[in-house]
Amino acid sequence: MILSSTTSASLDPVGIYTLASLVVPFTRSVFQFATMLLRHSRCPLQPMTDLVLLMSKLVTPDGKILIPGVYDSVKPLQPGELYVLLSHAQFQHLFPPRSELYEALDYGIPDIELSAGAKIAISSDKTTALMGRMREPSLSLHGIEGAFYAPGAKTVIPASVTGKFSLRLVPDQTPEAINELVEAYLSAEFKKLNSKNTFKIELQHGGGKPWVDDPNHWNFQAAKKATESVYGKTPDFTREGGSIPVTLTFADSLKKSVCLLPMGRGDDGAQYVFTVAYAKRRN
Repeated sequence: MILSSTTSASLDPVGIYTLASLVVPFTRSVFQFATMLLRHSRCPLQPMTDLVLLMSKLVTPDGKILIPGVYDSVKPLQPGELYVLLSHAQFQHLFPPRSELYEALDYGIPDIELSAGAKIAISSDKTTALMGRMREPSLSLHGIEGAFYAPGAKTVIPASVTGKFSLRLVPDQTPEAINELVEAYLSAEFKKLNSKNTFKIELQHGGGKPWVDDPNHWNFQAAKKATESVYGKTPDFTREGGSIPVTLTFADSLKKSVCLLPMGRGDDGAQYVFTVAYAKRRN
C-alpha cells in the first residue's frame, strides 16, 4: 500500500497494490518540495500520516487480518485437523483447540522461535501457531518507499510515499475475490480520513492461487514409505511450500495428485538469497 503523494501496496500471491495521494500540485523537485513542507509542516496535509493510518488498519499485532470478508472463503476445518473444539466460545481462549495433525509434527514453538531469532511466536500453543503458519491467511507489512530512513536527525517530509504489504492466500480463497475486498476496504478507509491527498491502489503482482492436496492419497503415502525405507524416519506432512503457482498448474492440467518433496532442511530459508550458498557449502 502506498500513501503520500503516492501510495502503493503489494499483495502476494494475490498481488501488489499502490495507493497514491498528492499533497500539493507543485512542479518543483522533490527536494525543494520537501523543504517547503518542512517550513510549513503544520500547514499541508502530509501523505505519511495518511499512509501510516491506512497500514495500521490492515492487520493486528497478533496477525489477525482486519479486511472484512477475508476469512469468509477459508476452507472449513477438515476431519482430523481438530479433535477438541469447545462449543462455548467464552472458554476457547482458556483451552485452545488441539489438533492431531499439527500436534504430531516434529516442529513446535521452540523451532519457530529459533528460526525467527527471538521469542515472538504468535501463540504459545503449538496448534494455534502452526495453523497460523500453514492453513490460515496472513498479511505482512513490508515497507514504505519515499520516506527518509537513513541514520541521522534529518526531518524531511516526503511529498509522496508508497506502502507495500503482502497477503498469503489459502484454500478456498481466490485472487479475484480478495482483490475486490482489499480495494473496497482501503478505498473506504481512505475516504473516512477526509484527506485532500490523492490515493490509488495498484495490483503490481498477483494471480497465484492457493493449493492443497490430500496427504492420504497413495502418491503421498508412497513418498512416505520411500522416506521410511531410505532414511528410517517417518516424514511429517506440512501445508507450506512458498509461492509455487506451477504446482496448481500441474494438478489442474494433468488431473493428478502433486506431492512436493523438500530437498533441504527446514531452516534453509526458502526463496532467500543465501539458500543456494548453504546448499553449496554442504556439498
